[in-house]
Formats: sequence, structure tokens, C-alpha cells
Amino acid sequence: MSLYNNIFDAHAHYDDKWFDDDRFELLENIHTKGVCGIVNNAVDLKTAKTCIEYAEKYDFMYAAVGFHPENLENIPDNYLEQLAQLSKHKKVVAIGETGLDYHWDIPKDLQKRVFEEQIRLSLDLEMPLIVHDREAHGDVYDLLRKYKPNALVHCFSGSVELMREAVRMGMYISLGVTVLRLPRKFRLTGFCLKPTLRIWRPCRSVASVATAL
Repeated sequence: MSLYNNIFDAHAHYDDKWFDDDRFELLENIHTKGVCGIVNNAVDLKTAKTCIEYAEKYDFMYAAVGFHPENLENIPDNYLEQLAQLSKHKKVVAIGETGLDYHWDIPKDLQKRVFEEQIRLSLDLEMPLIVHDREAHGDVYDLLRKYKPNALVHCFSGSVELMREAVRMGMYISLGVTVLRLPRKFRLTGFCLKPTLRIWRPCRSVASVATAL
């Protein structure tokens, strides 16, 4: 029996291969862990359709549709039109997961173009944006400052100063367990001691906190 019954997981990937063995058993019983809602995030068009399929299957699940920076190979020219069409589904609640990832050798110009296009799409559709930022803080925040989307910066890994800036712009941040691996990150957790929203990823995942301090 869970201590909580109102946990809303705003960033999940239950379509991932790691859940292949027990995905539906887990989802059928996830309410016993205190989870009342989930947003399953796509990384490309194929997973976007799968996320919608799962959202149709479970009342408590919703979908985000978008292109992750690691999934840009062979991205179709009309991907924005396809995302816009998918976003019309009643269970689609956000654009994402999208952003920049400079850890991997993926052309930065392509990443920035696709990220900026999806930011604009989220604004055009008046939908929230779920942002991935890995080793790309400067370029990510340049675009967030430019457009100021209604965003959740997923698995935040920047400085306290960047966190404060995101919050001042009205955005949410989420902290994963990786934030505790470096001593300099402890200040981040201190900044987030008064969360307004808790997000827990059950099973093979990590605790997160989203805050609008």
C-alpha cells in the first residue's frame, strides 16, 4: 500500500523496451503504488502513435508527442504537420519530448532547428512543452528565453542560477536522482525543498520533483 494516492508522473516512457516483460501488468496495478496519472512521452512519430494507443487503453494515461534529439535520423520533412495532427487527439496533452543533447555526436544545427520548430509548434497549439537538456544549457536557454514556452525542463542538470531563471519564466523543472551524484548539485535540492508538485516514476525509474518556486 502506497503512502500517497495522488502521484502524477509527468514524464514516462512505458513504451520503452525495458518494460516489455511486464508493461501491462505494471500499468494494470500502478494505482496500488499511489500513481493517479501518467504522461507517456514520445521520441518520434512511431512512439507518438504508441503513446496515444496506451493513453486510449488507460484512463489515467496521457500522451506527449514530439521528436527527441537522439531520434532525428531520417526525420520526415512534414513531421510538424504529423505532430500537429496527432496532437488533436483528446489524450495528447503536450509536445515532447524535445530539446538538445550535446553528449552524443548528433549535428547541433539539426537539433537546434528541430527543437525551435517544436517550441513554435507548442506555442501555435497552446500546448505545454517537455524539454530535454543534456550538456546543452546555453543553447537550450537561449531558445527558452526567446520564446518563453509553457515548459517542463525534464531531469534538470544545470546550475541553481539556471533553475531560478526557468522558474522566473514560469516554467517547471524536474530533478532526477542523477542530481545527487555531484556534490555541487546539492544546492539544487536545497532550492527545491518546497515542491508544489511531486512526480514519481515507479519501478525501474527515479524520484523527481517539479517545482514552481
